[in-house]
Amino acid sequence: MKVKVNLDLIMHIPGEFQDDHLAVKLIDRILRDQLYVGVEFDDNDMDDVLPVEELDIRMYKVLTGKIQND
Repeated sequence: MKVKVNLDLIMHIPGEFQDDHLAVKLIDRILRDQLYVGVEFDDNDMDDVLPVEELDIRMYKVLTGKIQND
C-alpha cells in the first residue's frame, strides 16, 4: 500500500543558517539522510523499515530566533 503522510515537524537549526534557502537545503539534506529517502531495501530487510520514496518541503516557517535588522 502506498500512502501520503502530512506532518508538522519542528526543528532547531544552528544560528548561522539565517538565509532561508540555505536553511531549507540543510533541513532537506538532514531529513533525507535520517529517513533514508529513496533507498532500496530487500524484502528481507522490511521487518522494521517503512521506506520513504520521496520528500518535498512545502512550507518553511521561522518560529523563533530570526535575526532582525533594526
